[in-house]
Amino acid sequence: LWAVLFGLVCGAIGPIVTIKLPSIITQVTNNPALAVSLSKQYVVLLVTLALLVIVGGIIEILFYSSGFSLLAEHLAQGKVEKKRKWFSFDKPEAWRTFKGIVSSVLVIAVTIAIVTLLLFLGEKFSFIKPGSYVGFAVWAIVSIVLLLIIGIPLIFTTMKYILDKGTKYWPLFGSSFSVGLKHFGFILIVMIFADLVIAVATYILQLPAIILSTANYQANLGVFYGDKLGMPSYMMALTIFVFFISGFMQAYIRLSAAFPFYYLYGSIETQEKEKRQYKLDMESEQNGQNPRYNITE
Repeated sequence: LWAVLFGLVCGAIGPIVTIKLPSIITQVTNNPALAVSLSKQYVVLLVTLALLVIVGGIIEILFYSSGFSLLAEHLAQGKVEKKRKWFSFDKPEAWRTFKGIVSSVLVIAVTIAIVTLLLFLGEKFSFIKPGSYVGFAVWAIVSIVLLLIIGIPLIFTTMKYILDKGTKYWPLFGSSFSVGLKHFGFILIVMIFADLVIAVATYILQLPAIILSTANYQANLGVFYGDKLGMPSYMMALTIFVFFISGFMQAYIRLSAAFPFYYLYGSIETQEKEKRQYKLDMESEQNGQNPRYNITE
């Protein structure tokens, strides 16, 4: 059901971004006198679009929570019981997933905000020339580097918080983030391969929506140069349908990213547990309490 709801949201977004907004922009560009009369409609469409994006994001997180609920069950029991209901809603898991994702996004957003503030201060105190390409390049490079350094370990932090029910995000953050940094390369490799597979699958399955969007934009571009719109009357219904199907499939494609990161989380946790156990065994051996390892050989 969550995938269907997400598809409906995408179906509502499709006509706004590919038909309505481009049409208004084209009309105003050709006849600036229409700017005042169309401004209210333009604002309403932008507000509607923003609300739909927020609702879609919430639905997507709820959909992820159903997947994480199954992964948590597999982690605890080693298997997943067959579900008889086609719709399920685990409120604690949904709230935990929401808090984990939003908290991690907040960490990244605050980091980028600090970089932006430093750039602003650099321009204000003449360390960087205002409006220069150098300043923007510095901001972009630093932002990308920080996104990698902070974002990649956060994958482990987020997975641990969502799947480990006895933890809280912020008390967990420091220790889990340091573990994520230690396994930075491993997480990066898994992320690259997962993103690559998802990107290819997304492009293939979203191709009808891409073609339809291009056709709509080309039609409005023709109107800008004085041609008639030339689009069939069923274009609105077709756009809604295509974006609905694309959104429905996209929900499952994005959810599939959770599975490689789930096994990544399990692998890192196992490695860390073995390291801790080995350290304890070696300390016990040195104290003569546990002859598990013969370090004199």
